[in-house]
Amino acid sequence: MSKETPPQTETVAARKTGPVVIPVEFPLAEVGDDFLFASRSSVLTRYDGGKYGYELLGTILAGPVTISGMRAKLELLGNDEKVFAEHEFDILPSHRSAAVAGDSIPFRVLIFKEEQAPEIVEARLTSLLFNHSSFSGEAEPGKLLELASGDVNLPPDYDFQLWERNVLRSKGSLGDDTMALLKLILTLENTGKRQIKFMKFQASVTGNDGEAIPLGHNSISKHFSNRIKPGEFSGVSNIQAPLLPGERRVIEASFYMPDTSPEDVAGYELKLLGVE
Repeated sequence: MSKETPPQTETVAARKTGPVVIPVEFPLAEVGDDFLFASRSSVLTRYDGGKYGYELLGTILAGPVTISGMRAKLELLGNDEKVFAEHEFDILPSHRSAAVAGDSIPFRVLIFKEEQAPEIVEARLTSLLFNHSSFSGEAEPGKLLELASGDVNLPPDYDFQLWERNVLRSKGSLGDDTMALLKLILTLENTGKRQIKFMKFQASVTGNDGEAIPLGHNSISKHFSNRIKPGEFSGVSNIQAPLLPGERRVIEASFYMPDTSPEDVAGYELKLLGVE
């Protein structure tokens, strides 16, 4: 077993008490030594009105395996391992791209209760489902991408590399045959000296004639159109654990093109929109 006490966090204002750091137990022996768990933040916060919340930010580093799905259970424990609250969630949903050796999988899980916080002394994360296969050799990140020039310059000590791992073109989007889908599976590595807390990109797609293809929303993404413009996607979300120097993650981005056939999609270009 391994137990980690994450770093201290700053006190959050307008709460009954500041966040309390909770140690996290992760029984690695249940699934072997094929990956490494790291807790980045584990805090319990008591709110006014007899409510409390717990948040765990962590990462799973794949060892000599390919991980195609992982589901876990989080428990909040008191003395004598009494379980006060529990929650099941996907660390890596089975519909997402597999993680190969060296990939880091970030995850975030929340538990919120409208009741007085009990005496919670630790959290325990156990694996419920672990779909994996052995991996030998060295994982190739893919084709190194060169970004288009933009208005954003990297701050001092920030640097990264982005690779294309796979490109998928398909027809239709949730029953809409008139829309083409371009899905990118990318590898992002922090090659700088500073952690990356947030990173956003903008994609443009070109057709066989060399002209830009207008991007749109599908029936789901259109509900977030006031916050996410077509072609924008996050490399690192500010609700995830920051990407540390030397850390590598897989990211996915999907782009929808109305009144377009997959055969008409020739290529794409990416540029950096923001980084912190």
